[in-house]
Amino acid sequence: MNLQNVFYIVGIICMTLYILLLLVVIIFLFYIKKRITDFTEVVNKKLSLAKDVVKHPKEVAATVGAAVADASLTQAAKMLRSKKKKR
Repeated sequence: MNLQNVFYIVGIICMTLYILLLLVVIIFLFYIKKRITDFTEVVNKKLSLAKDVVKHPKEVAATVGAAVADASLTQAAKMLRSKKKKR
């Protein structure tokens, strides 16, 4: 095997490794792009939800108030049941 053949073999191996590295980098860039797109979609959904809250504060306050009232009534009923069982 002469020096020219060794040089060609090394060149072919390096070109193959560079092509594989390039493919990995391209795939990684597509993966990062997808992650960024997913993140921006989540942020946009949360922003639209916040805009809806700002547009309709009365409905949001009524919903939160109803949920708090329901939770407090449920806790009060549990406390009354537990007191009745103790007697």
